[in-house]
Amino acid sequence: MKNYKGIVAHIDLENQKIEMEEIERGSLRRWGGGSGLASSRLYEQVKPGIDPLDPKNVVWVMAGPLTGSVAPCSGRIEVVTKSALTGFMGLSSTGGLFGARLKQAGWDGIAIRGASETPVYLLVRPGSIEIRDASQLWGLDTFETSRAIAKELGDPSERRVKVMAIGPAGENFVAFACLINERCHAAARGGAGAVWGAKKLKAIAVDTQFRPLPASDHFRKVCAAASEKIKTNETCQAYSRFGSLPVSDSWFEMGCLPGLNFQKGVLPRWRETRGTERIKSFVTKPDGTCYHCAMPCFNRVEVVGGDYDGLKITSGTFVQAVMEFGAKCGIESLPAIWKCKEICHRLGMDYGSASGVIAFAMELFQRALLTGKDLEVAGLEWGDAEGIFHLLRKIAYRQGIGAVLAEGSARASAKLGPETSRFVMAVKGMEMIGADARSGPRAWCLGSLTSPRGGDNVRSTHMKGETIPDPSLLGRGNVTSWDAYSKAFVSRLDMFPELKKAIYGDPPRVDPFTFRGKALMVKWFEDLFSIVNALGVCIFPADKLALGPTDYAEMFSAFLEEEIGPEELTMIGERIFNLQRLFNMREGVTRKDDSWPDRFFEEPLMEGPSRGAILSRETVENVLDEYYDTRGWNRLTGAPTRDTLRRLGLEMD
Repeated sequence: MKNYKGIVAHIDLENQKIEMEEIERGSLRRWGGGSGLASSRLYEQVKPGIDPLDPKNVVWVMAGPLTGSVAPCSGRIEVVTKSALTGFMGLSSTGGLFGARLKQAGWDGIAIRGASETPVYLLVRPGSIEIRDASQLWGLDTFETSRAIAKELGDPSERRVKVMAIGPAGENFVAFACLINERCHAAARGGAGAVWGAKKLKAIAVDTQFRPLPASDHFRKVCAAASEKIKTNETCQAYSRFGSLPVSDSWFEMGCLPGLNFQKGVLPRWRETRGTERIKSFVTKPDGTCYHCAMPCFNRVEVVGGDYDGLKITSGTFVQAVMEFGAKCGIESLPAIWKCKEICHRLGMDYGSASGVIAFAMELFQRALLTGKDLEVAGLEWGDAEGIFHLLRKIAYRQGIGAVLAEGSARASAKLGPETSRFVMAVKGMEMIGADARSGPRAWCLGSLTSPRGGDNVRSTHMKGETIPDPSLLGRGNVTSWDAYSKAFVSRLDMFPELKKAIYGDPPRVDPFTFRGKALMVKWFEDLFSIVNALGVCIFPADKLALGPTDYAEMFSAFLEEEIGPEELTMIGERIFNLQRLFNMREGVTRKDDSWPDRFFEEPLMEGPSRGAILSRETVENVLDEYYDTRGWNRLTGAPTRDTLRRLGLEMD
């Protein structure tokens, strides 16, 4: 293949050995490369029941075949391991330039096994990988680590050297410790940072100049056409300007904020303090784009004056931090919210889980199940930014109550007592991020149940497939406008015609607040996102519906120089998703784990436009039945049936 090298380095840290493997074309055709191939290898290499921090656990840092190429948005790299937080499949993705530089140095991935006796980092250069002493780096935060390594390698500006590192949270085995590269990019969820810490691996540094990868004329032409679709897509370009900021207002209007540990769907003074226009007022310039991006969505926010004067964050226009610390923990001050994000990035912690365990602790304090003495603070009221800063550092260094919360809210609850379990807002042991399932869009929320990694939908339904231009359309009875919008929207989707009809109906209706058709919609986007992640490109063009399986199949076909149709491409994604389910089931996942916390079924929302909203267990169970049927999984166990495994070529001994 003119477009591909396909070399993976296998690093044995215990014996300080490095071996090379050439990835065969057949493996790409079967798994798509990247996270697909890494998931299959993890299934083979990591035996059931192994502790994630055991040296026998393996970490795959894996670029996709399209990473670093002329394909649009090709800056992604995946980290796949057994999750330190959940014990299930650990899947993390990060952008920036690190993955592209790894590919341009001649390496498609690095598989790390064993554990070093002393701290080390890996120095990756074209044609070589060196295991270096990192004793002088141990204890530094991720920003300091990147700076120190770049300076050691003669690149104080950090333009040439790209570093992925853990911080103190990873060194101290915080279950949701993450990896940070280039300061603002995170391989966040699942605790890969703790796995690195257990292996005494501080960082991977790639030292190489930009080296364009070989590309055939046909591959360039197909990629240019895909890039043009993204650049002319209004949704993509709006996201490029201000990221996900509009979500701040729309979720408030819908009453689906994760307020105060999912107690409230709305919060007082939300628009004035944390709304879209308020956030925009801090935006200064685009900053920190990923490799070859056709819709760069990172922006700089800067704080002038006040307690956080001089604070600069990239990207402050990703609204998730506002939801996590602003809604879930009740902080009103945007600068304080961004300070939380900076602390998490420096210490190397996933702020989705960090905010979740802190919101859990705050509700325990609210309900007198934890005291100020337990927390080593005077109190921990909702919105107490200084108290939250204090807890973030306690968690990263496993000090006091931080040592308990560092295990994640599910395991922390087991230590704090059964009366605390009701306030754990997690799915499969991972703290939930995103909308309140009682009042949020149905497919969007359903994806958090079925995601292979637990409490979020970034690997599944993080998409616009059920978006309507104005939620009030549903309440005004404006049927003509609603139907016209639905027809135009569905006609543009790159989706197989029979699926469009099954999901949206005929005539089509886009409705985020019904479960009708959502089981099939969830499966469709799970399979699509699985292959997109495996290819090593950003999911946002697929998320925004600018690109679909036809586009990705054309790019992958041109890359491989052999034909892969959209149907086969989505089947590769389906194979990956089912393999990840098999890994989780081997570790104990059953149907009962595909469920939301009891709060969503037993406590109606009490305020706002979604007042009275509550989930029906019967309805959700029926939707799961439909989803399992759609996937070809056993309704009772949630396991793929023999026929499904046979169809996907996943028969196991």
